[in-house]
Amino acid sequence: MNTGTGSGSMEATGQDWANWIGRYQDSSSILHIIAVFTGRLDADRLRQAVQRTLALQPVLGCRFDETQEIACWVPLEDRFRSDWVTTENGREPEAAAKKFIEEEALEDGRLLRVHLIQSAAGDVLCIKLDHACCDGAGAKAYLQLLGRMYSMVPESSSAEFVPEGAGVSWQASPPLRSSGQVFAACGIKDFRQAYQADKNKQGTSSTFPFLPGTSGQVRCEWLTFPHALLRGRAGGITVNDCLVAAYMRVLARYSRAEEAEQQPGRQTIHVTVDLRRYLNPEETPVVCNLSGMEKVNACLDHNESFGASVQKVHEAMLQVKSANPGLHSAASMEFLAQISYSKAKAALLQASSQVKAAGVSAPLLSNMGMMTQQEPLCFGEAAANRAYAVTPAMHAPAFMLGASSYGAEITLTVSYFEHEHTGSQIAGFLAAMKKELTE
Repeated sequence: MNTGTGSGSMEATGQDWANWIGRYQDSSSILHIIAVFTGRLDADRLRQAVQRTLALQPVLGCRFDETQEIACWVPLEDRFRSDWVTTENGREPEAAAKKFIEEEALEDGRLLRVHLIQSAAGDVLCIKLDHACCDGAGAKAYLQLLGRMYSMVPESSSAEFVPEGAGVSWQASPPLRSSGQVFAACGIKDFRQAYQADKNKQGTSSTFPFLPGTSGQVRCEWLTFPHALLRGRAGGITVNDCLVAAYMRVLARYSRAEEAEQQPGRQTIHVTVDLRRYLNPEETPVVCNLSGMEKVNACLDHNESFGASVQKVHEAMLQVKSANPGLHSAASMEFLAQISYSKAKAALLQASSQVKAAGVSAPLLSNMGMMTQQEPLCFGEAAANRAYAVTPAMHAPAFMLGASSYGAEITLTVSYFEHEHTGSQIAGFLAAMKKELTE
């Protein structure tokens, strides 16, 4: 990793760089967390809780400085002001949450925004995080951290929280945020040992159909249903196996006809991998990018049962899991960080342009699993009865399905850009996913 950051700045990882650059051509680069409470949250306590999280996770109070050859995180001068939290009163909190998700990106270079929607039926907490500083697992961890900080703020407290050492530079001992700790935990002394050039080959894959033309505003759709309805889970079959199998089966019907003729029955899905799997939970950082990616390939018969498809996917997933999943892509990000930021940006934008020109990209599944380690999620005396994550919108031909679980429910989400997809198309896709998984 390059280490030439300036005074008062924090090192940005190669994955940070890639996720920031992605906003120019690939995605919205924004993650969302939604938590629905039956009770009420106190806005003042929430503001103080957010300030405490900024002290504990300094990167959240930074902006990304890409003007330097070694791009880095630079602390905002006003990072401890109290307007990180906005509030509104609404009769339809779910509709208000959807509007919050579909709003423009974060303002003034900020990486975080917390929004509280208050209603007679209960409150909805919405969190907007920039993917450049945080992945899905990090976003979930931040939700839990915010809940703990909220619970620690006295109910009667009205004094503004001033973090200890707020005016002190923390450059000397920044939190561990890079994949170096992952390689160390795996006994890999040089990240180059984890790099596998053959995994960079694109191969043939189906593409989720899209409309030609200029993209518009971000839109999102989601669908929630009980875990108990999931079928096919037996003999070691995981939720992820079922999701991938259903995804492939639906894509076989949605993919363009010419692709189906080229590769009948064959499907390729990219799946995200949480690299924290290699780390001791007590030593795992909170707000950071520690995710990798792997390809899952399976040849499905159009006429076979869902159970048969799941079994094929399960075997393919076992192969992926047996070969240190995610380490190759983590090594790729380390290579990226060895060059200057301007060269890294040029290389990634060129690769993105080539994908767009080809019009083909394997769809992605990001299953973030359980939203919290312990349930229910509590903010003081208020407990959440629903919680889910919303993944970033991807520019076509890329496409991403997000999944997360809380309590007895699983939520599937898709964020997309207007004019590339329609709301009815995405809603139909999610309905087809549910049908495959439950009927």
